[in-house]
Amino acid sequence: MENDDRLELSGNASEQLLTLQYDFLKHLTSLSLLSIGGTLTFAGSIFENVADKQGLWIATGGLALAGIQAFTGQITLLHNLDPSSSSVRGWRKWLLGHWGLRPTLAIAVSTSLLSISVGALISFAFEHLR
Repeated sequence: MENDDRLELSGNASEQLLTLQYDFLKHLTSLSLLSIGGTLTFAGSIFENVADKQGLWIATGGLALAGIQAFTGQITLLHNLDPSSSSVRGWRKWLLGHWGLRPTLAIAVSTSLLSISVGALISFAFEHLR
């Protein structure tokens, strides 16, 4: 007997996978926006007297890129479901075709950027709150 570890989707499992990917990308977008709001709140209150805020702004930029990637993944996922959709025309269709990430890649990139940015923010906080 041969052990085959490949996953075979049956029935409406493919549809459920797309729903899970969309929901996770939506969650990552919300988490990114929430993190940006918290970072900007910290920038105006706790870190108000810190002279060099470069690390804080780099972390905020990473959080913004994570949100953009997650949102792009959502749009690409919806576009892949119905490529003939009339809502995507002209340059947006070209942009999605050339720059739209596959949803699984968008999840990986967005999750990585989010975790690296939160780590940078925590590092900045420990460095300046001593």
